[in-house]
Amino acid sequence: MKHVYLVGFPGTGTVAIGKKLYERLALPFFDLDARLEKAHGSDLMALFRRLGRDAFGRATSQMLRSLAAEPPAVVAVADHVPLSDEDWALIKQSGHSIYIQRPAERLFWRLRHDRKLPIFADVPPEERKGFIEAQLVEREGRYKEADIVLFCYHEEVPDIAKLIAEKLST
Repeated sequence: MKHVYLVGFPGTGTVAIGKKLYERLALPFFDLDARLEKAHGSDLMALFRRLGRDAFGRATSQMLRSLAAEPPAVVAVADHVPLSDEDWALIKQSGHSIYIQRPAERLFWRLRHDRKLPIFADVPPEERKGFIEAQLVEREGRYKEADIVLFCYHEEVPDIAKLIAEKLST
């Protein structure tokens, strides 16, 4: 078995799905963001503000390389990681990539009050919906290169985890 990388825009549920999927696959689960926070002793937003966008991206890439070298696991990948050609190549080489796709209006509903995610660091609340729509257009080309693409709207986390486990077994 290889790593199972869950990718998607913030709010898609990669962490919640990953926590259910690891039970089904009997693999450890890692949230790349949580592991980064633990390694740096700081929450994501504070780390992002302290390091700046570029250094934050490098720290995330380094954490991905570290995880990829470990035994197989289910990994919830930070939303920006697949945008790096080098990181995407590592994901594709070391595991199965699964894109959890959700529509922009659903993501906005889930993220409208979020204050923890670096992606929204400089986005005023009144501009968040348009920002999410624009970012999805920009990112979906890469996200859709995943081995498995699952469109989800109201599906429950256990059902999504079950579907992924079934797809991985075929």
